[in-house]
Amino acid sequence: MQAKQRESMKKVDFREIVDNAVSSSKHGKEWHFHMLGKDCKFNVRKGKFAIVFEDEASGESLYALFDSRPSGESKRLADLMYGKGFLEKLEKDGHNPDFDVILQNAEEMTSKRIEWHHHHLPPNCAFNGRKGKHCIVLENANPQEVLIAVYARKPMEDLVKIEKLCYKDVK
Repeated sequence: MQAKQRESMKKVDFREIVDNAVSSSKHGKEWHFHMLGKDCKFNVRKGKFAIVFEDEASGESLYALFDSRPSGESKRLADLMYGKGFLEKLEKDGHNPDFDVILQNAEEMTSKRIEWHHHHLPPNCAFNGRKGKHCIVLENANPQEVLIAVYARKPMEDLVKIEKLCYKDVK
């Protein structure tokens, strides 16, 4: 993420992010969000978890900070973005063999209780260095160990797989 983009991010209460997500969804505006780990390569506020909301049309970015992993808050936004029940969808589209390595690593880290997180970077995401492509990125506590799968279309099949693992304990 470029310094100019970081400076344009506005710190808000999480409720404002939810309000923006609801409004954007209601009005058919493209948006997405990220849950950033404390040591995430995209997180300039190290030591805190963050949720970042991006309005894809305007480029406006909002963020809220958390002391502990905001899994419930993140799941709430995922439900708004993909629709409730999205984890039960069995869409068959855009599988990428590189994703198999990502999922295998995420499953292994989960079983060993190693903290990890992932990102879906849409084509025009501020964090996406591969403009025009969708990416799924996996990070663990070591920001040097990043795995990436690149897609031409939104990879719902693979997103559902990794988000099932991410949200398995979140109601």
